[in-house]
Amino acid sequence: MTVVGRCAVCFSTILSSSVIALTKCGHTFHNDCVRPWISTGKACPTCRTKTNSHDILKLYFDAPGADDSFFLATQEDNSTKIAHLHAKIDELEKEKEAEVLKNKELETKVKSQSKKITNLEKNGQRAERLAVIISQLEGNLQNQNALKKKLEETEHKLKASEL
Repeated sequence: MTVVGRCAVCFSTILSSSVIALTKCGHTFHNDCVRPWISTGKACPTCRTKTNSHDILKLYFDAPGADDSFFLATQEDNSTKIAHLHAKIDELEKEKEAEVLKNKELETKVKSQSKKITNLEKNGQRAERLAVIISQLEGNLQNQNALKKKLEETEHKLKASEL
């Protein structure tokens, strides 16, 4: 017997071997729980969509009986994948933190270099050389921002895959 959901009327689990009722809005319940509810309230217990007992369908699962090893293996595979994705998130979060620190350091360096350029322009010394350094730092900052964007996209994909 595999758990396939939770009944919103009695709050207990719905097993694949249970007699399951499906409302027209797509919610599932124990058949014995939802039929009296609908006859009294005329609405789905979950979303309150108007319904009546004629709209309720019985739902049966074609599970491989006592040997649910295929389904359990799939659940274990999914659990393993989820654990791997969580580990990847943790790894990416650490990389993000390191990149944020690098970004702050680069911003500090850019500010420092900008001050140096201003002083050199005032003194008329080697302004071109410092401009090249700032350009390199800005390139590094752009690369870091691109990495940030890639991290955010990966996090978004991960959140979407967890849903």
